[in-house]
Amino acid sequence: GRGTVFVEQDLFQALESKRLFGAGLDVWWSYPPKNEPEKAKNWPPSQFDFGSLDNVVMSPHRGGGLHTPEVEEQRYLDLEKIIRGIKENGWEDIRSHPNIFDTTLGY
Repeated sequence: GRGTVFVEQDLFQALESKRLFGAGLDVWWSYPPKNEPEKAKNWPPSQFDFGSLDNVVMSPHRGGGLHTPEVEEQRYLDLEKIIRGIKENGWEDIRSHPNIFDTTLGY
């Protein structure tokens, strides 16, 4: 599904209050307009600052992607490394990942 499957405010409040332990988000409530790079530059994916929550991991939506054995294998290895790091070192471990979403850089 897409981000609109959930009530955005309810999800944010549940995560913020820790009623919900954590979330991995790769779909959003708002997408930048296509073919308008200037507008897309600072387009917020949500009206709520999910990036400020220490129990949320955000990533781009992969969609179809490449379905080659090498890409799929690397994805599983990367995901295993991320999950192991969080398990062993806590959520802060994800902050040092080279592909971390940086809200200061825009959408």
